[in-house]
Amino acid sequence: MPHEDSTFELVVVSNEFCTPSVLNTKIDGIDAYATSDLFLPHPTMPVPLENMLSQDPHVRAAVMFGCGHFQVGILVEPKSPYQFYPVNDKKLRIFGTRFGQP
Repeated sequence: MPHEDSTFELVVVSNEFCTPSVLNTKIDGIDAYATSDLFLPHPTMPVPLENMLSQDPHVRAAVMFGCGHFQVGILVEPKSPYQFYPVNDKKLRIFGTRFGQP
């Protein structure tokens, strides 16, 4: 969620796959959890990996974190027809192989 000072806050919105344990806000009338975690866009570096992943027809959004560290992480949100519970190892493995994961 964008803030006036050009920061963005991570907000988890309730959906058919996940309901946060703590609900402290609403987004478009839907219960949500505002994490208070704030992010700033990098002033000079574009996000080509996130953009490349978001071009995949199975991906709704992607966010990379940990730039400058030995390993980075990436959160990938599948589009509705491809969403699944991540505890389903088989579906997680199949979805991961799209991005080079074994």
